[in-house]
Amino acid sequence: MLQKFFNGIGNISNHGLQMVHYRVESLKDLSTIINHFDSYPLITTKYSNFELFKQAYFIMLNKEHLTKEGLDKLISIKATMNLGLSDKLKEAFPNITSLDRSEVSNIKINNPQWLAGFATGEGCFYIKLVKSPKSKLGLSVQLIFQITQHIKDEKLMKSLINYLNSGNLFIGTRTHKRCFCIWSNQIFRFSWKNCTRGSACLSPPEKVF
Repeated sequence: MLQKFFNGIGNISNHGLQMVHYRVESLKDLSTIINHFDSYPLITTKYSNFELFKQAYFIMLNKEHLTKEGLDKLISIKATMNLGLSDKLKEAFPNITSLDRSEVSNIKINNPQWLAGFATGEGCFYIKLVKSPKSKLGLSVQLIFQITQHIKDEKLMKSLINYLNSGNLFIGTRTHKRCFCIWSNQIFRFSWKNCTRGSACLSPPEKVF
């Protein structure tokens, strides 16, 4: 579906037993991806990586990477993105310094379709059983929707609470994660109405109490 949305560009390949990759590599096809995210900006920390990626794209498009100066620019960009440089690259390019990163200026959810897509990729619906002495069966049941992101996207996670007017934010004590959880039926109405896709998609409930 994703490949079809982008008019068939890119390739899909298996990654392990339970994962698949959608990858776009050619400069010609990457222009479609870049144009899309210029029109529909990212509002997570991936926005910074996207802006750096665009710089690298135009360096290669203009064939600057064929010069020593252009190659150093690309390595500096790579040093700033994601996990940075590997030890081998640091050894090969000891004088490379990281660049300044662009930050998202307005982290606000304005489109329910954006949240539906975000939930498709990052959301998790599950049933939790909790010991409860007040219950005749000794267990209580909770229906939970959860999204987990890196601590860098904490502002975005808080915006989910504001947008849905529901949910809570939990901080992982041993990780750099932030978990947004919601226990109300509001998220179920939202997800079906706005048509999530992928493994996170829910069948429409006959009745929501």
